[in-house]
Amino acid sequence: NVEGISRKKYSSASKNKEQITHIEDFLNPKKDSLFYSQYDIIVHAAAITPKFAKSKSDFKKNILISKCFIKKLSLFKGKFIHLSSASVYEASIYPLNEKSTLTTKDEYGISMYESEDIFKKNISNFLILRIFYPYGFDSFTKKDNLVDKLLVRIIKNQPLTVNSSYKDVFINPLNANDLNLIVETFINNNIKSGTFNLAGPDQIKFYHFITFLFKKTKIIENKESILIDDLMPIPHSGEIKKLYSIVTKQALTNFQKGLNNIKL
Repeated sequence: NVEGISRKKYSSASKNKEQITHIEDFLNPKKDSLFYSQYDIIVHAAAITPKFAKSKSDFKKNILISKCFIKKLSLFKGKFIHLSSASVYEASIYPLNEKSTLTTKDEYGISMYESEDIFKKNISNFLILRIFYPYGFDSFTKKDNLVDKLLVRIIKNQPLTVNSSYKDVFINPLNANDLNLIVETFINNNIKSGTFNLAGPDQIKFYHFITFLFKKTKIIENKESILIDDLMPIPHSGEIKKLYSIVTKQALTNFQKGLNNIKL
């Protein structure tokens, strides 16, 4: 018996409606801790504030919501899966593992690892999944992840912002289908409590990553299209040995193949 919690609202015609609860409905006073104790697994993917929010106070909502969750889950005895973010880490030119230094500068990242701590301290059976550069949700989601945000900017001929000091570091984009596969595999194998980095199988230099996106849109790259400054979040690469011990590397989607499947 699995319950999903999302920031996105689903229409009455959606096939996912009965399995996915909007976060506002989850916090409905009529649904108390006894109601949620019926579930075997709860998957929480509902950071109430997205990565690119501008207000520091907005990010604190993530922490407040997490505290509200705990009250609702006081009788819950199943497995709690929290989809977190690689933004919890301090930016680095080296691959990041689950013990790497946590950020003290990224407000979104801070709100995410403080939320993680709330769940860890209050729920005994948990999985924290820190996701690196997810892409491929729906058919070209235009605002919720880096790949799609950049594709929109390229199509609109808007300048891209790249931190010049980090253009040669690697990133590991993770396909949404692979995320589903990983979560399902973790559940089926009853993986014990812990924190895992979730990233794609390909380590790609950020410059080459941008080139892939230009090819996807069939817009010829020119130097005027890329503005070099410090506005883009610094990319980093995930070390995912723990993940590959559970989900084989061959099962994950090559980035170029995954990008080809996105409908513009």
